[in-house]
Amino acid sequence: IPSFSTTPTMFTLKKKKSIPIPEDGGNVLDFFTKTSPWYVEGTLPDLVAEAVAEAKEGIFYICHGPFGYVLIFNTKGRAEKRQMSVDSSSVSLLGSEQKFPNIFKFVAHYINYTEELKCQLTPDSKTQKAVKSIGRKKSMKKSMKKKKVGKEFKVVDVVGLLEAKGMMQYIESFKKNKVNGVYFFSLTHEKLQQLGVVSEDHRDIILGMMEKLLWQVAPDVAQARKDEQESQTQDAIGVVARTVDGVTKVFDVQTGEEIFDLQAHQAQKRQQLDSVAVEYNDDFYGSTGDFRSTQSQPQQQQQ
Repeated sequence: IPSFSTTPTMFTLKKKKSIPIPEDGGNVLDFFTKTSPWYVEGTLPDLVAEAVAEAKEGIFYICHGPFGYVLIFNTKGRAEKRQMSVDSSSVSLLGSEQKFPNIFKFVAHYINYTEELKCQLTPDSKTQKAVKSIGRKKSMKKSMKKKKVGKEFKVVDVVGLLEAKGMMQYIESFKKNKVNGVYFFSLTHEKLQQLGVVSEDHRDIILGMMEKLLWQVAPDVAQARKDEQESQTQDAIGVVARTVDGVTKVFDVQTGEEIFDLQAHQAQKRQQLDSVAVEYNDDFYGSTGDFRSTQSQPQQQQQ
Protein backbone atom coordinates (compact mmCIF):
# COMPACT_ATOMS: atom_id res chain seq x y z
CA ILE A 1 0.00 0.00 0.00
CA PRO A 2 1.47 3.40 -0.90
CA SER A 3 2.54 5.37 2.14
CA PHE A 4 4.55 8.42 3.21
CA SER A 5 6.70 8.55 6.33
CA THR A 6 5.86 11.48 8.59
CA THR A 7 9.10 12.05 10.50
CA PRO A 8 9.86 15.78 10.98
CA THR A 9 13.10 15.70 9.00
CA MET A 10 14.33 17.03 5.69
CA PHE A 11 12.38 15.82 2.70
CA THR A 12 14.49 13.74 0.34
CA LEU A 13 12.97 12.54 -2.89
CA LYS A 14 14.56 10.30 -5.52
CA LYS A 15 12.95 10.92 -8.87
CA LYS A 16 12.12 7.53 -10.33
CA LYS A 17 9.31 6.67 -12.68
CA SER A 18 7.51 4.18 -10.46
CA ILE A 19 4.36 4.75 -12.53
CA PRO A 20 4.45 5.05 -16.36
CA ILE A 21 4.40 8.73 -17.28
CA PRO A 22 2.45 9.68 -20.43
CA GLU A 23 4.37 11.51 -23.14
CA ASP A 24 2.06 14.52 -23.13
CA GLY A 25 3.29 18.03 -22.38
CA GLY A 26 6.28 18.12 -24.73
CA ASN A 27 8.74 20.86 -23.87
CA VAL A 28 6.25 22.59 -21.57
CA LEU A 29 7.86 20.38 -18.90
CA ASP A 30 10.98 22.54 -18.71
CA PHE A 31 14.27 21.49 -17.11
CA PHE A 32 13.90 23.95 -14.22
CA THR A 33 10.59 22.37 -13.26
CA LYS A 34 11.93 18.81 -13.47
CA THR A 35 14.69 19.65 -10.98
CA SER A 36 12.53 21.68 -8.58
CA PRO A 37 11.40 20.37 -5.18
CA TRP A 38 7.76 21.21 -5.88
CA TYR A 39 7.53 18.86 -8.90
CA VAL A 40 6.75 15.18 -8.29
CA GLU A 41 6.33 12.32 -10.74
CA GLY A 42 4.47 9.10 -10.06
CA THR A 43 3.09 9.99 -6.61
CA LEU A 44 -0.65 9.78 -6.06
CA PRO A 45 -2.24 13.22 -5.55
CA ASP A 46 -4.24 12.08 -2.50
CA LEU A 47 -1.03 11.14 -0.67
CA VAL A 48 0.61 14.45 -1.50
CA ALA A 49 -2.55 16.28 -0.41
CA GLU A 50 -2.30 14.66 3.04
CA ALA A 51 1.18 16.10 3.46
CA VAL A 52 0.28 19.51 2.04
CA ALA A 53 -2.67 19.79 4.44
CA GLU A 54 -0.18 19.79 7.33
CA ALA A 55 2.17 22.31 5.68
CA LYS A 56 2.29 26.09 5.80
CA GLU A 57 0.00 28.39 3.84
CA GLY A 58 1.01 28.53 0.17
CA ILE A 59 3.19 25.39 0.10
CA PHE A 60 2.43 23.54 -3.11
CA TYR A 61 3.26 20.59 -5.36
CA ILE A 62 2.64 19.80 -9.00
CA CYS A 63 2.05 16.07 -9.44
CA HIS A 64 2.45 14.32 -12.77
CA GLY A 65 1.26 10.81 -13.53
CA PRO A 66 -1.39 8.81 -15.39
CA PHE A 67 -3.92 11.22 -13.85
CA GLY A 68 -2.27 14.09 -15.74
CA TYR A 69 -0.97 17.21 -13.99
CA VAL A 70 -2.45 18.31 -10.67
CA LEU A 71 -1.62 21.42 -8.63
CA ILE A 72 -1.93 20.77 -4.89
CA PHE A 73 -1.52 23.69 -2.49
CA ASN A 74 -2.27 24.67 1.10
CA THR A 75 -4.87 27.36 1.55
CA LYS A 76 -6.46 28.27 4.89
CA GLY A 77 -5.01 25.18 6.56
CA ARG A 78 -6.32 22.65 4.06
CA ALA A 79 -5.09 21.07 0.86
CA GLU A 80 -6.80 22.00 -2.37
CA LYS A 81 -6.35 20.14 -5.65
CA ARG A 82 -6.74 21.81 -9.04
CA GLN A 83 -6.50 19.87 -12.27
CA MET A 84 -4.18 21.40 -14.87
CA SER A 85 -4.56 21.47 -18.63
CA VAL A 86 -1.26 20.66 -20.37
CA ASP A 87 -0.68 20.17 -24.08
CA SER A 88 2.34 20.41 -26.38
CA SER A 89 2.42 24.21 -26.35
CA SER A 90 0.71 25.56 -23.22
CA VAL A 91 -0.08 25.10 -19.53
CA SER A 92 -3.09 26.38 -17.60
CA LEU A 93 -5.52 25.57 -14.84
CA LEU A 94 -8.35 23.49 -16.25
CA GLY A 95 -11.00 25.87 -17.57
CA SER A 96 -8.81 28.96 -17.27
CA GLU A 97 -8.14 31.28 -20.20
CA GLN A 98 -4.73 32.22 -18.73
CA LYS A 99 -2.16 30.09 -20.57
CA PHE A 100 1.62 29.79 -20.17
CA PRO A 101 4.38 28.36 -22.40
CA ASN A 102 5.78 26.08 -19.66
CA ILE A 103 5.20 24.99 -16.08
CA PHE A 104 7.84 27.33 -14.65
CA LYS A 105 6.03 30.37 -16.10
CA PHE A 106 2.78 28.92 -14.71
CA VAL A 107 4.30 28.82 -11.20
CA ALA A 108 5.87 32.29 -11.64
CA HIS A 109 2.39 33.69 -12.27
CA TYR A 110 0.66 32.05 -9.32
CA ILE A 111 3.25 33.00 -6.69
CA ASN A 112 1.31 36.26 -6.71
CA TYR A 113 -2.21 36.39 -5.30
CA THR A 114 -4.88 35.57 -7.89
CA GLU A 115 -8.64 35.34 -7.75
CA GLU A 116 -8.43 31.90 -9.35
CA LEU A 117 -6.61 30.34 -6.39
CA LYS A 118 -7.62 32.89 -3.72
CA CYS A 119 -4.06 32.70 -2.37
CA GLN A 120 -0.44 32.91 -3.50
CA LEU A 121 1.91 29.95 -3.89
CA THR A 122 5.10 29.92 -1.82
CA PRO A 123 8.04 28.46 -3.76
CA ASP A 124 11.55 27.57 -2.60
CA SER A 125 14.34 30.18 -2.64
CA LYS A 126 15.81 28.97 -5.96
CA THR A 127 12.47 29.42 -7.73
CA GLN A 128 12.04 32.86 -6.16
CA LYS A 129 15.43 33.95 -7.53
CA ALA A 130 14.60 32.59 -10.98
CA VAL A 131 11.30 34.49 -11.03
CA LYS A 132 13.07 37.72 -9.99
CA SER A 133 15.59 37.26 -12.80
CA ILE A 134 12.69 37.25 -15.30
CA GLY A 135 11.60 40.60 -13.91
CA ARG A 136 15.10 42.02 -14.28
CA LYS A 137 15.30 40.87 -17.90
CA LYS A 138 11.97 42.52 -18.72
CA SER A 139 13.11 45.70 -16.96
CA MET A 140 16.36 45.79 -18.91
CA LYS A 141 14.59 45.23 -22.25
CA LYS A 142 12.12 48.01 -21.50
CA SER A 143 14.96 50.32 -20.48
CA MET A 144 16.97 49.56 -23.64
CA LYS A 145 13.89 50.02 -25.83
CA LYS A 146 12.83 53.25 -24.17
CA LYS A 147 16.24 54.90 -24.20
CA LYS A 148 17.67 53.33 -27.38
CA VAL A 149 21.04 53.42 -25.66
CA GLY A 150 23.80 54.57 -27.98
CA LYS A 151 21.66 56.40 -30.52
CA GLU A 152 23.81 59.52 -30.05
CA PHE A 153 26.89 57.67 -31.33
CA LYS A 154 27.36 57.26 -35.07
CA VAL A 155 29.53 54.79 -36.97
CA VAL A 156 32.35 57.34 -37.14
CA ASP A 157 32.34 57.57 -33.33
CA VAL A 158 32.66 53.79 -32.93
CA VAL A 159 35.43 53.72 -35.52
CA GLY A 160 37.19 56.41 -33.48
CA LEU A 161 37.27 54.04 -30.50
CA LEU A 162 38.94 51.37 -32.61
CA GLU A 163 41.50 53.87 -33.87
CA ALA A 164 42.28 54.93 -30.30
CA LYS A 165 43.18 51.31 -29.49
CA GLY A 166 45.16 50.81 -32.69
CA MET A 167 42.71 48.26 -34.12
CA MET A 168 42.75 49.62 -37.64
CA GLN A 169 42.24 46.17 -39.19
CA TYR A 170 38.59 46.06 -38.04
CA ILE A 171 37.52 49.52 -39.20
CA GLU A 172 36.42 48.44 -42.67
CA SER A 173 34.24 45.64 -41.29
CA PHE A 174 32.62 47.96 -38.72
CA LYS A 175 31.87 50.51 -41.44
CA LYS A 176 30.51 47.89 -43.83
CA ASN A 177 28.20 46.49 -41.15
CA LYS A 178 27.17 49.98 -39.97
CA VAL A 179 28.18 49.47 -36.35
CA ASN A 180 26.70 52.59 -34.77
CA GLY A 181 26.23 53.25 -31.06
CA VAL A 182 23.10 51.11 -30.66
CA TYR A 183 24.82 48.17 -32.41
CA PHE A 184 28.02 48.78 -30.42
CA PHE A 185 26.25 48.43 -27.07
CA SER A 186 24.76 45.11 -28.14
CA LEU A 187 28.11 43.53 -29.02
CA THR A 188 29.00 40.08 -27.71
CA HIS A 189 31.86 37.67 -28.38
CA GLU A 190 29.74 35.95 -31.02
CA LYS A 191 28.85 39.20 -32.83
CA LEU A 192 32.47 40.35 -32.79
CA GLN A 193 33.56 37.05 -34.33
CA GLN A 194 31.01 37.61 -37.09
CA LEU A 195 32.56 41.05 -37.63
CA GLY A 196 35.94 39.41 -38.14
CA VAL A 197 37.46 39.98 -34.69
CA VAL A 198 39.05 36.54 -34.35
CA SER A 199 41.49 37.42 -31.56
CA GLU A 200 40.01 36.73 -28.11
CA ASP A 201 42.23 39.44 -26.60
CA HIS A 202 40.94 42.00 -29.11
CA ARG A 203 37.34 41.00 -28.39
CA ASP A 204 37.97 41.48 -24.68
CA ILE A 205 39.40 44.95 -25.30
CA ILE A 206 36.43 46.02 -27.44
CA LEU A 207 33.91 44.64 -24.96
CA GLY A 208 35.79 46.36 -22.15
CA MET A 209 35.49 49.68 -23.98
CA MET A 210 31.81 49.06 -24.58
CA GLU A 211 31.13 48.19 -20.93
CA LYS A 212 33.07 51.19 -19.64
CA LEU A 213 31.23 53.58 -21.99
CA LEU A 214 27.86 52.04 -21.10
CA TRP A 215 28.42 52.81 -17.41
CA GLN A 216 29.09 56.42 -18.38
CA VAL A 217 26.09 57.02 -20.66
CA ALA A 218 23.48 54.64 -19.17
CA PRO A 219 24.43 53.39 -15.69
CA ASP A 220 20.94 51.99 -15.06
CA VAL A 221 21.17 49.76 -18.13
CA ALA A 222 24.72 48.75 -17.22
CA GLN A 223 23.55 47.77 -13.73
CA ALA A 224 20.61 45.80 -15.15
CA ARG A 225 22.99 43.89 -17.41
CA LYS A 226 25.31 43.16 -14.51
CA ASP A 227 22.44 41.91 -12.36
CA GLU A 228 21.17 39.68 -15.17
CA GLN A 229 24.61 38.20 -15.78
CA GLU A 230 25.13 37.53 -12.07
CA SER A 231 21.73 35.87 -11.89
CA GLN A 232 22.48 33.68 -14.91
CA THR A 233 25.85 32.55 -13.60
CA GLN A 234 24.50 32.04 -10.08
CA ASP A 235 21.84 29.59 -11.27
CA ALA A 236 24.00 28.09 -14.03
CA ILE A 237 25.44 24.59 -13.75
CA GLY A 238 29.20 24.09 -13.43
CA VAL A 239 30.34 27.64 -14.17
CA VAL A 240 32.12 30.45 -12.35
CA ALA A 241 32.28 34.17 -13.20
CA ARG A 242 35.45 36.23 -12.88
CA THR A 243 36.27 39.84 -13.71
CA VAL A 244 39.33 40.05 -15.96
CA ASP A 245 40.64 43.49 -17.01
CA GLY A 246 37.27 45.05 -16.22
CA VAL A 247 35.32 42.45 -18.23
CA THR A 248 33.19 39.76 -16.56
CA LYS A 249 34.01 36.36 -18.02
CA VAL A 250 32.40 32.99 -17.42
CA PHE A 251 34.45 29.79 -17.15
CA ASP A 252 33.69 26.08 -16.99
CA VAL A 253 34.54 24.82 -13.50
CA GLN A 254 35.80 21.43 -14.70
CA THR A 255 37.84 22.42 -17.75
CA GLY A 256 38.74 26.00 -16.83
CA GLU A 257 37.88 27.08 -20.38
CA GLU A 258 36.10 30.38 -21.01
CA ILE A 259 32.44 30.08 -22.06
CA PHE A 260 31.33 32.36 -24.88
CA ASP A 261 27.85 30.88 -25.37
CA LEU A 262 26.38 30.25 -21.91
CA GLN A 263 23.03 29.08 -23.28
CA ALA A 264 24.64 26.36 -25.43
CA HIS A 265 26.93 25.35 -22.55
CA GLN A 266 23.98 24.97 -20.18
CA ALA A 267 21.99 22.98 -22.74
CA GLN A 268 24.86 20.50 -22.91
CA LYS A 269 25.10 20.30 -19.12
CA ARG A 270 21.36 19.75 -18.82
CA GLN A 271 21.49 16.88 -21.29
CA GLN A 272 24.13 15.25 -19.12
CA LEU A 273 22.05 15.73 -15.99
CA ASP A 274 18.88 14.58 -17.72
CA SER A 275 20.47 11.20 -18.39
CA VAL A 276 20.88 10.38 -14.70
CA ALA A 277 18.45 10.22 -11.76
CA VAL A 278 18.04 13.53 -9.98
CA GLU A 279 18.29 13.73 -6.21
CA TYR A 280 17.72 16.79 -4.17
CA ASN A 281 17.36 17.78 -0.53
CA ASP A 282 15.65 21.10 -0.20
CA ASP A 283 16.04 23.00 3.05
CA PHE A 284 13.01 25.19 2.38
CA TYR A 285 10.55 22.36 2.06
CA GLY A 286 12.40 20.26 4.62
CA SER A 287 12.03 23.01 7.21
CA THR A 288 8.26 22.53 7.22
CA GLY A 289 8.87 19.13 8.78
CA ASP A 290 5.96 17.52 7.06
CA PHE A 291 7.15 16.12 3.77
CA ARG A 292 7.82 12.56 2.92
CA SER A 293 10.84 10.47 2.14
CA THR A 294 9.39 7.87 -0.22
CA GLN A 295 7.41 7.80 -3.41
CA SER A 296 4.29 5.79 -3.85
CA GLN A 297 4.56 2.35 -5.39
CA PRO A 298 1.77 0.53 -7.23
CA GLN A 299 -0.21 -1.71 -4.92
CA GLN A 300 0.85 -5.31 -5.41
CA GLN A 301 -1.85 -7.78 -6.27
CA GLN A 302 -2.25 -10.69 -3.91
CA GLN A 303 -1.45 -14.00 -5.45
